[in-house]
Amino acid sequence: MPYFSLFDVCILNISRSVHISELLVNIVATNDSLVKILLKKEILDIIEQLLTKYSKSIEDNKHLLMCLLSAMSIFVEYFDEHDMAFKKSLCLLIIDVFKRAKCMELWVPCLEIFHNQVEKDDIKLLLARNGVCELIYELVDDHIHLMETDNEDHKLIFQCACDIIVIILTEDECMYFLYDNGKGKMYENMVSWLNTSDDKLLSTAVLALGNFARKDLHCIQMVQSGISKKLIELVKKYNQSTKDEDVKIQHALLSTLKNLVIPAQNKSQVLQEGLIDAIYPMIKMNQYLVIFKLLGTFRMVIDGQGNWYQQTLEKQYLLS
Repeated sequence: MPYFSLFDVCILNISRSVHISELLVNIVATNDSLVKILLKKEILDIIEQLLTKYSKSIEDNKHLLMCLLSAMSIFVEYFDEHDMAFKKSLCLLIIDVFKRAKCMELWVPCLEIFHNQVEKDDIKLLLARNGVCELIYELVDDHIHLMETDNEDHKLIFQCACDIIVIILTEDECMYFLYDNGKGKMYENMVSWLNTSDDKLLSTAVLALGNFARKDLHCIQMVQSGISKKLIELVKKYNQSTKDEDVKIQHALLSTLKNLVIPAQNKSQVLQEGLIDAIYPMIKMNQYLVIFKLLGTFRMVIDGQGNWYQQTLEKQYLLS
């Protein structure tokens, strides 16, 4: 019987659905040419039908849904090659499963699908407007203990989750929506992660705040609310470390602080909060990307600040 006759039959039979979905995952995971054939045969419509039918009872159909989502996570890797769009209806269906799921077995393939497609602006908007960022925050926050183990798979999936948040915020409409005049839940979530002891979450929070700080009004509000002061305290903590994770945080901190001091009215306040003294030790670091960001931050913050410019030049080790 042809593949799609089997799939049409399995719509009516849970046992057949499970077996065929398991077979599908095993085949597409190892057969590149078959993946391309199936995509041309509208396999995604069949998957959408199955997800629609069986996601009504997630707990009862958990294994079947896991197989379907795992297969989908493979298919999306071929979308660009085949110039295929991620259908809105299918994306919303997977978002719904992600939101209602209660286990890692379903969360993981959903995150893999989102991560693969999140560079596309329409997908960013769908994820942002349907609460995916907030759910990822809760998911990561509730399972932070898994990141502290030596399990590389756990670390990779949590990094994937954090990446999704940061990438979504690179789209302007998403950024405005999630910031919500400084009252957005996701904005507040990222501020709360500034207090974390986990380097990956801290890096995510700082990068996310840097993306929120792409509008002057946001920058002014953030400085007035004390965000710059928090970031400067973090700079003092990390300004002499050469560990790889710490260097990533340094780079993120400098990028975000540079954004915050673009508005003229923020410069003097951030200078008074001690930015210059906090970042000076980093001038001696042998890290090109950090030095590049450091000099950019220097130039931005002292622009138009004559007295501070004079004091900066008087620092002998900056000139050496």
